[in-house]
Amino acid sequence: MVFFRRKKTKENEKKFEEVASNQEGWEELPAYILADAKDIKTVSIIASSLLAGDYPESKFTVKKIWQRNPEVELVSVIATALTARENTSSVKVTKISKKLAN
Repeated sequence: MVFFRRKKTKENEKKFEEVASNQEGWEELPAYILADAKDIKTVSIIASSLLAGDYPESKFTVKKIWQRNPEVELVSVIATALTARENTSSVKVTKISKKLAN
């Protein structure tokens, strides 16, 4: 019976994703965004020193630094808190969309 429950859940998720993707006027928010220019130098120095470890002659190049999107993080926390209050089951936020202003 568990197999059938999983199958129904996956089918429902696919239907929900199809409906959500067909709606116009919504923009999907990225989970990660590029870091601010002021933070790049600090993060690069810390990451390079940690990765170099006992090999100070090694070279390490940081190409891009990503950070969590603060808007997505806030919405995830609020949604999880609201659903946790209602249910005792776990919640996973997979996609967050923002309604575009017309």
